[in-house]
Amino acid sequence: MAIGAIRALHEHGQRVPQDIAVIGIDNEPAAAYAIPSLSTVALPIVELTQAATQCAVMLANKQPVTSLHHTYLGQLIVRESSLSA
Repeated sequence: MAIGAIRALHEHGQRVPQDIAVIGIDNEPAAAYAIPSLSTVALPIVELTQAATQCAVMLANKQPVTSLHHTYLGQLIVRESSLSA
């Protein structure tokens, strides 16, 4: 979606990052190859998927879910789409 946003901004005369910064989420492999390359937040997808699956199984089996709140650390990967000159 962020790469599409960069395209739409370009089509409307906006410059990334000079006029507006864009940051995506999930560190999609294409992010590094977009023009400008897309800054992104990398998330621990495996951990998120495992926790969601475990919660879904517990709910399906009508077992009590002890906590629906978890904290996961992401990593900001700064690339051209958010750098100011």
